[in-house]
Order: sequence, then C-alpha cells, then structure tokens
Amino acid sequence: MLDATVNRTTRSGYVLGPDQRVTPMEALKSLTIWAAEQYAEQDSKGSIETGKRADLVVLSDNPLTIAPAELHSIKVLQTIKDGEVVYDAASATASQSASCADNPECSRRLADTGFGHHH
Repeated sequence: MLDATVNRTTRSGYVLGPDQRVTPMEALKSLTIWAAEQYAEQDSKGSIETGKRADLVVLSDNPLTIAPAELHSIKVLQTIKDGEVVYDAASATASQSASCADNPECSRRLADTGFGHHH
C-alpha cells in the first residue's frame, strides 16, 4: 500500500494521477497516526509512545530513506502486537512469546528505524 500511495504506478507501469502522489512520510502517517485518529484510537494507537499499545512492524529497509521506486521491495522482518513478537521472518513462525522489550535484536532494530522516538 505504501508503494502504491507514493508511486501511483499500475502493474503495467502507467503512473496514475502523478499529481496525487504523496511523500513516504505522508504515506506512513496515513497508515499509522492518521488512521488511529480516523477511528478515534489515537490515545492507544498510531505512534510509539509510553502508555500506547506496542503494535508495529520491523522492516528490512527504512521507507523514508530508500528510493521511492524500491518501496515495493521492503520486507516485514517482524510483526509485534501488544509488545509481543507474533511474526518473525527469520523463523517464519507466528505467535512467538518473546517480547520486543526483552529482545535485544528487536529493540536494536526499532531504535535503528528512528520510529521509537516521539517528538
């Protein structure tokens, strides 16, 4: 969805509404902060802050720094729900019980994204 919103390129390579493209940051906000606001869930979702649910993904690349044409190549490495790893691409198993807070690799990846800090 991020790729389609930023690049607006059809499967056949046609750019559909080039004037309606958004930046990677706007696309991320539409999937996180703005989506939470739309559902009046901004007090518990939409950003990574103390007291909010820890629902997030760890990605193979930073969507804010990768070339927009390469957004389609980003892979989900981990999915974390309520602070628990529920998917890990390395082991490809769901419902794992390791907490991101207790997992140094997960914590490092989160810190590397820059999304772990709220401004």
